[in-house]
Amino acid sequence: MRKSDLESSIRKDLAAGKLILGNREVERGIYNNSVSKVIAASNTDETILRQVSQLCSTSGVEFLHSALSNTQLGILCKRQHTISVIGFKK
Repeated sequence: MRKSDLESSIRKDLAAGKLILGNREVERGIYNNSVSKVIAASNTDETILRQVSQLCSTSGVEFLHSALSNTQLGILCKRQHTISVIGFKK
């Protein structure tokens, strides 16, 4: 997925209230089968990245490792903090 497509998708779903922000919330969404896609920031901690990607693969959830940093994802999601993992609700 191209960077501009990813950014527009995040903006659109953020406005529609279809994003889950943060590692714990995304993991909970995967367990509850309410997440269709997960995006991780380029500088996400290796432990978190491995854990989330493995959880996605076993649950059949699409996983993307973004070129955007966690600071850029935070700004894109209009937050005043960094965001390492984003989930898209089904």
